[in-house]
Amino acid sequence: MADETPSQQAVELTDELRGWINEQLSIEVKRIESMGSKCLPIPVFDFCTEAADGPADSSLVHVITAKTKYGETEVVTAPT
Repeated sequence: MADETPSQQAVELTDELRGWINEQLSIEVKRIESMGSKCLPIPVFDFCTEAADGPADSSLVHVITAKTKYGETEVVTAPT
């Protein structure tokens, strides 16, 4: 991560974790396609999880930076 603060920690992906991520991606692509939709997996450049602004018990926000030329309005994400 570019601008690390004391609360952020960079983590290297192990081969095992990378394999698990690719397996989950394959499962999700098949699930989406089985419903008759199409999807285009986009390579991830960087990601982190941050506490949302607000009270201490507020939710977490997952921030993902993708390697793409698409604009925000062209990328559809689903809540998790």
